[in-house]
Amino acid sequence: MADELADADRAISAAQRKLRDIAVRRAELEQQLLAQQTEKARLESELAGLKAKLGEAVFRMYVEGGQGGTRRFLSGDDPNQLARDAHYLEQIARQRMQAIEQARQTMARLEALAAETARQRDALAAIEQERRGEQQSLLAEKEQQRAVLSRISAQLSEQRGEMRTLQRNEERMEKLIQGLEKIARQQAEARARADAQARAEAESRARQAEQHRSQAAASAPSRADSTASADPAGGQTSRLADSGTSGTAFAALKGRLGWPVRGAIKGRFGSPRAGGVTNWHGVFIKAESGVEVRAVAAGKVVFADWLRGFGNVVILDHGEGYMTVYGNNDSLLRNPGDTVRTAEALATVGSSGGQDESGLYFEIRHRGQPQDPAKWMAAK
Repeated sequence: MADELADADRAISAAQRKLRDIAVRRAELEQQLLAQQTEKARLESELAGLKAKLGEAVFRMYVEGGQGGTRRFLSGDDPNQLARDAHYLEQIARQRMQAIEQARQTMARLEALAAETARQRDALAAIEQERRGEQQSLLAEKEQQRAVLSRISAQLSEQRGEMRTLQRNEERMEKLIQGLEKIARQQAEARARADAQARAEAESRARQAEQHRSQAAASAPSRADSTASADPAGGQTSRLADSGTSGTAFAALKGRLGWPVRGAIKGRFGSPRAGGVTNWHGVFIKAESGVEVRAVAAGKVVFADWLRGFGNVVILDHGEGYMTVYGNNDSLLRNPGDTVRTAEALATVGSSGGQDESGLYFEIRHRGQPQDPAKWMAAK
């Protein structure tokens, strides 16, 4: 598209320059024609003067050199006068010949000037025809430029629409993550309060049981040794189990996680997305449609639904503010509330959400902030 616009702009520039050259040549020819017309008028005036002069000479020749003049030479008049008359007649004849030659030359120059003027007018007509052709070419190039600009404008409008769509999609994901993070935090606080209350109640029951045993031992000293060895052990075991944890904390798995699917990474974390208005908050892994998407760690499904821009999405909560996001799936295999173990299937790879190729969009979040998956994974 940019090459087309560059070609159109260059063509318009060349056409406009050629039209300017044509205009200069036309102005020069018109100036020459004007000079030729001035010269023609001068020559015509000169020729009229020569004709008048020649007419006068012919008249005088007729008057002085006719039969009367001949009789004068034969009359026997003064020889000196006859010599003067002969010289005078010779001068008249010479002037007549000069006038005739000048008139002939002037007429030849007029004919040459007329021929040159005709050539100049033909050249001017050719230039005018060339100008009209270049004008049509310029109009065509400008129309081509407008068409290219129109396509570029439409493309930019489409790109701006895509960029706004990407921004809105990112905003939806951010709001979803923030909402899930808030819910997870509230649930964790509720569990902590419940655990604290359970421990307090267990400690209270233990103190009451101890007081009961002490009172029983005081009232029946002969049988205390046979019953005191079993009951305390049961209460201690129950308390340790309530306060324990199971599995490995997600934070401890950094650098040891396996990838959810095998494939080539297209969009890398932190790199600009289309239009450069947003950056990748995760990675896009190209993979064949239908391949199983596996959980990178044990967790609880907190979201399993369609999200605009990300298609069918599964989000796992791994505790302590850690979540993983799996998007653009073909089908979802889990429901919200499900507990999954490491490597269990969550979904199948697809191209939902408007993707033009199949693959998985994968994110890791900690307290809502995107993390670079490459720093968490052991291998692709």
